[in-house]
Amino acid sequence: MPCIYCELTARILEIPVTVILMPSTIPLLPGSTIYYTMLYAVKSDTDKMLEYVKATISAGLGIALGATVSTIIIRLAVSLAKKCRK
Repeated sequence: MPCIYCELTARILEIPVTVILMPSTIPLLPGSTIYYTMLYAVKSDTDKMLEYVKATISAGLGIALGATVSTIIIRLAVSLAKKCRK
């Protein structure tokens, strides 16, 4: 949902989407998994570190996929709206 909000806000303010998208997605990243990944990396506990790396990467990819899908949906809606107006 934040990605759709970013797309719409960027269009209203006439600025690039990334100006709004990047700062709004950073808080969505799982801070605890990033913290524990670094903790176990420093402690050289490879098994636990890899477990948290997988969780962190999965969450990050999920956020990126959501941003991509909502961007595609908004762009399709805008192009369809332009075609209907003509």
